[in-house]
Amino acid sequence: MTKQEEFLFKSMDAISEKGWCLEAFEHPEFELIFPDGLFHAATVYFEWTLKETFCELEKKDINELKTFAKIRLALMTRFGVLSPYKKAEKALFYYLLKNLKGPGFLYKIIDKIWFWAGDKSLDHNFYTKRALLAGVYTSTFFTFLEDTSEDLIKTQEKLDQRLAQVGQIPKFKEKLKSFLRFRS
Repeated sequence: MTKQEEFLFKSMDAISEKGWCLEAFEHPEFELIFPDGLFHAATVYFEWTLKETFCELEKKDINELKTFAKIRLALMTRFGVLSPYKKAEKALFYYLLKNLKGPGFLYKIIDKIWFWAGDKSLDHNFYTKRALLAGVYTSTFFTFLEDTSEDLIKTQEKLDQRLAQVGQIPKFKEKLKSFLRFRS
């Protein structure tokens, strides 16, 4: 763990209590450790959680999994990594809402998950897949933040519900294409 990561994890209780703000980092070394301020600290924390997520995923045997199962595994692994830090995650989310660079964090998560799951699309599907997964991730993330169930059962249920909804899109598109062909 780097000095920056150590500093952040020593501050988790204060972050959870006060939010992602300078008051949570009342330490004379903060400006030395994070010369670019709060956003720098947020980036270090985010990168650590991302690294931990993919370290956990590398331990999994995914050879037989279909794409949706890989996506589900990646998201649940991420929520498992974040679980001990829910209050800090919530504080970070509200902090990032006020920052123009905040959406980049979501995009990075989604893009890395699709890449890990084996997505090689370069056409409009590249953007469509990421947009759909961003919606799935975001809605499931809100459930995750409030989930006090054992093994994140409520989060898993929400994720399964959202993935099932997204899974209906290709069927809808085919019905629409058939309807349009019939009408022409």
